[in-house]
Amino acid sequence: MISREHRRLVFDRNSPVILPKNSHPQVAKTTSSGLLKLSHVNAQSLLAHFEEFKLYYHTNVVHVIGVSETWLKPSVTSNVVSLPDFTLYRNDRETKRGGGVGLYIHSSLKSKRVGRSTNSCEVMLEYILVEIINNHSKMLIGVVYNPPKSNNLSDFEIMLASKVPMYDNVVIMGDFNIDISTRNVRSDILLNIIESSNLSIIPLTPTCHTKTTSTTLDLILVDDLKKVSSYGQSPDPPLSCHDQVYINYNMKTPIFEPKLVTFRDYKSFNQENFFEELSNINWCIIEELETIDEKVEALNSLLLTAFNAYVPLRTVRVTHPPTPWFTLDIKAKIKKRNELRALYRRSKSPTIFAEYKEIRNRVKDMVRKAKRDYCENAIRKRADSRTMWKTVRNLGVIS
Repeated sequence: MISREHRRLVFDRNSPVILPKNSHPQVAKTTSSGLLKLSHVNAQSLLAHFEEFKLYYHTNVVHVIGVSETWLKPSVTSNVVSLPDFTLYRNDRETKRGGGVGLYIHSSLKSKRVGRSTNSCEVMLEYILVEIINNHSKMLIGVVYNPPKSNNLSDFEIMLASKVPMYDNVVIMGDFNIDISTRNVRSDILLNIIESSNLSIIPLTPTCHTKTTSTTLDLILVDDLKKVSSYGQSPDPPLSCHDQVYINYNMKTPIFEPKLVTFRDYKSFNQENFFEELSNINWCIIEELETIDEKVEALNSLLLTAFNAYVPLRTVRVTHPPTPWFTLDIKAKIKKRNELRALYRRSKSPTIFAEYKEIRNRVKDMVRKAKRDYCENAIRKRADSRTMWKTVRNLGVIS
């Protein structure tokens, strides 16, 4: 059970620190280079907000992204919500609307799914667990979504009891829909489960902000606070009323290897000069060679020398344009929306909230229209069916 002293620490509204142990974390003031970077967001429909989601994580280096309330269904293929260089693990709610969890794991990390909830309904806790192995060190990563109507955390307790002891490194993230900054039966039960599992809670400030309330619903649980170099929360990406929460975990990670492509650059190719070069080559030396292998090798060598002189090889880093339909106008509106959201969170002004809500809805409409127009134009320009279907796949419409 939680001690009286611990209850005072947990439920003291004047203290931002919320821990299942009677200790405060000492956050190291170090850079995040070489650390495992983990993030959690509540998407409230990943498909509806995927353009902003993709744009944000295209420009911010993260190894693991946990998503709650994906609202995905099995009919939606993973290709539609894929991120370049990431593997997506999903656990969709198959019955009513809402729910669902997902984990994006960077391809530089060896990973496999090791568990998932099976009770996919609006009153049961949902989760997915993934194991990563890095430098001979195993880590358990999980993302959790506890629906508001759920009053039973027994599955969560059983999952922690069976999985956590098997790993030296553990990070569980998610939206628990239980405000642990307020003392009640539900928060008591959750905190007792966390404490009995020997996990600690990252001390975040309120993470969910509505028109009238700010509550601490989104949590990150770790096996040892000393392994966390730094942590924080951010209103970006603004997918829902929940903050993004994140940590930098002390585990060495592979350096992101850029994808390189080598090709011949024809931009400055001069056909006349190239043919003149070929005409000046002494091809007779090939006839003087005895074996067919020697003749082929000589022919390739002479041709490659000419090609390298007039069509040089270039190596470039492959980049993935995150959202080609994002116009400057849309980006400007997004910036304005984010400013209004930040202003409202400081002032709680109903007038600012109404203004924020109006521009938020306008941005959604603009993104939908821009994506639809881009897809239609991209498909219309393809003359034959083969290139058309290739374009459709590249757009993520089908897998």
